[in-house]
Amino acid sequence: MRQTDTPRFQQERKEAVNWDLLTPHLADHYGVPESDIHDLESLTEGEYNADAYAVYEILDFGGLDRLVDLGTKHVHVEQRYRKIGGSGLDFSLRTDTGVDGRPAKFDKWDNAYQTRGYYPSVTAFGHWEPTLEVFKTVWLLDNEVILDAIATGEINPVEHTNKQDDDGTAAQYVPVAELDSIGAVLNEWRGVGADGGESR
Repeated sequence: MRQTDTPRFQQERKEAVNWDLLTPHLADHYGVPESDIHDLESLTEGEYNADAYAVYEILDFGGLDRLVDLGTKHVHVEQRYRKIGGSGLDFSLRTDTGVDGRPAKFDKWDNAYQTRGYYPSVTAFGHWEPTLEVFKTVWLLDNEVILDAIATGEINPVEHTNKQDDDGTAAQYVPVAELDSIGAVLNEWRGVGADGGESR
């Protein structure tokens, strides 16, 4: 069933995960102090901080959640997660928003890839355990490698519609193991919780 509109942000989902647990791992991966990892999701009680949002509005619509300051350049990080218990080892890119005229993430990223436009450099994709409030695994994914592999046919994601909610949405899915085989996994951290976790 097609929709006339959908919420652009599901803030309760963002608040459900403690992404600060990932900060020391990103800092270690990029060789910078934690103070150079900037959280752009300035939320207060589930709402965007108006001042912070005004500054980063355009980039946020493009999927920017964190910014890593390397001094000579910035790395733009998108944050995504799935709860343990589902098909958590498949990375997805939305191909249909369920709303006519509203482009999905894959369309926006693919167009940006083809025209040298903007999309986040990497995605931190976490497998979240809500009871223990830890990440079982977090993968740092190279978005350009993923888009290049899709464009050249090196990988062929499988598209599925959302039959459970019947909201007209659809997404392409590709196993993380397949992304690893093409060099799209830049790093992997296991057991990311209060004790820090470990790299593979």
